[in-house]
Amino acid sequence: MKYDWITGVLIYLHATALVAQAFGAQREIGYRKSVYWCIVLTPIIGLVVTLLSPRIKKGIAS
Repeated sequence: MKYDWITGVLIYLHATALVAQAFGAQREIGYRKSVYWCIVLTPIIGLVVTLLSPRIKKGIAS
């Protein structure tokens, strides 16, 4: 009971990592900036910021 806040922090950081991994790596914002925005704001608002970033364009490498 005394350390319930630790569980909350761990859940918060895990949600942040999941959002960044699932969506940030596929967007121009990138994984690191996605993690940053999820930690600074909340994972839900960080998800919105990440989804507003354009997708990485996959083209033919020359």
